[in-house]
Amino acid sequence: MGMEPAHRGAVRELRLHLVTWNVGTASPPPDVSSLLQLDSLGATMDMYVIGLQEVNSKITNFLSDLAFDDPWSIFLMTVLSPLGYIKLSSVRMQGLLLLIFVKHVHLPFIRDLHTQFTRTGLYGYWGNKGGVTIRMSLYGHTVCFMNCHLPAHMENTEQRLDDFEKILEMQFEGENIPSALEHDVLFWFGDLNFRIADYGIHFVRESINNKRYNLLWEKDQLKPLVSEPLVTLSPEGEWSAEHDVLINYSAVPEFPSSAWDWIGLFKVTFKHVNDYVTYSWVEDDEISSNKDGKQVYMSAAEIPDVGGEFLLCYYSNNLQSVVGISQPFQIQPNRTLIGKELPQEESSWMQRPDNLESHDEF
Repeated sequence: MGMEPAHRGAVRELRLHLVTWNVGTASPPPDVSSLLQLDSLGATMDMYVIGLQEVNSKITNFLSDLAFDDPWSIFLMTVLSPLGYIKLSSVRMQGLLLLIFVKHVHLPFIRDLHTQFTRTGLYGYWGNKGGVTIRMSLYGHTVCFMNCHLPAHMENTEQRLDDFEKILEMQFEGENIPSALEHDVLFWFGDLNFRIADYGIHFVRESINNKRYNLLWEKDQLKPLVSEPLVTLSPEGEWSAEHDVLINYSAVPEFPSSAWDWIGLFKVTFKHVNDYVTYSWVEDDEISSNKDGKQVYMSAAEIPDVGGEFLLCYYSNNLQSVVGISQPFQIQPNRTLIGKELPQEESSWMQRPDNLESHDEF
């Protein structure tokens, strides 16, 4: 994981060891050297991120842990403190526990620490399922760690997907903190409980032993979350500032759309989600809808006269992130304004010879 140099002139990598473990209410084991790779002959770790699920949360244990550190935190501090690690932060929600330990040398370069938890058990009232999160600025990079425990059993795929989306939506809601997906790096882990459907254990083992992972991926319940975007969109026809333009888009059936969703027009070199040229509201600017998709328009007045290479991005208000992006496409220069006075940035571009076919700046 590349980070900014800790000392002037010293470029380095930050080594992170991440553990996720459903401990099934068990007490800490006698030894975790292998789990934490403490006997490794390689370079030492800079940071340990440890996500546990089903930590003993019976009422007597939980109340005791609220007043004092829980047994797992005490145990891991006992193991790691002599090696020069300090517990940077922790967050617990019933049986979910997330701990981060770092070497002392990194402490001056870690800022903006925040923790969060989201309950999804019993319709959001119970914390036996859900997610716990720690986010920070690490050497100037925003990093988010999210430890989750989602519903079990093969038939609960839809519930897992719903909880997945709710946890994303609720993280740092109402706070002046980027959403989980807007961090430079997001680590999402835990006992997610997604299954490989339709295959028996012997077939799964044989496929793993023979490294035929593609056979398993076809039946992996996690595939819908990573194999295709929630929204697919594209520009309709030729685009220029000489006329209103159209955008086609379609969403997967389970996508939680909102009246506050919008589609932005961005230069291909855009820096962040607010770096749009213009945008359209998906409901207010809709002009057609059918079972195959929807269509919205953008006004010609909002399209850059100079043209160039652009992208379309669909921003979801519920998920607080971009959930669909088009292929790069060209906007043609406004031919009615060639030779007329343009804004300084546009006119300087238009005056360069032979540049109508070259849009490298955009």
